[in-house]
Amino acid sequence: MSAVVFMRLSSAPPPLREVLEVDDDGSWRAWRSNATAVGRFAGERGGGRILDATRAAAASGPPPAPAAGGVLDEATDELVVDGIAVEVASGDTPAGPWGDAFGAARDLIDDAPNHPLAAIALRIIEPGRVRLEHRGSEALEVELGSGRFEAIVYDAAGIPTDDAFGPVDLGQVTARPGWSADLEVVPMAPAPGGKLEIEVSFVADDGGVYVPVTVSATWPPPPRA
Repeated sequence: MSAVVFMRLSSAPPPLREVLEVDDDGSWRAWRSNATAVGRFAGERGGGRILDATRAAAASGPPPAPAAGGVLDEATDELVVDGIAVEVASGDTPAGPWGDAFGAARDLIDDAPNHPLAAIALRIIEPGRVRLEHRGSEALEVELGSGRFEAIVYDAAGIPTDDAFGPVDLGQVTARPGWSADLEVVPMAPAPGGKLEIEVSFVADDGGVYVPVTVSATWPPPPRA
């Protein structure tokens, strides 16, 4: 049983099912459904900060009460520590130790795409050349027979100036290391200072649970940290 579990869930489109589990030794595993890479992720280290923060929070006193009157279908973040479940809106951060615990969990799940185990990433090679690529060392079952892409061009002020939509029909795929698939996307290049954002939605198999996922990429690529 995991020492700490963090979940981000929402039924509103695009649906969210983000799960992070941390063990007593600091190792962790995660599932991302809406990110720059989607699927399964894992690390041998990195969970120590979450363990320390959540244990301090659990020892600090009663968890914060959930906010009343939440928005229907609003994404929620939940931490489960020693059988105690604390839920907040995904944009909220409680004060004190529980806020530190949520911050540590959010930081790690945000970093999870950098540690793929069995995942799919989207790469924009250039406007009009887009590719889905496997990441990690394990296979991921994906259903690409009824997928969809959405491309939006923004100007330097962040205002949409052009868009394109279309189907993705590549059938059922067992994506293994080295797998990739090119997608036919209308070439749309942003003006100087603008950007192109592309999202591809499909379904992936998380241990028998078929999860709607959305993988995204931006052109020009963001600078590396």
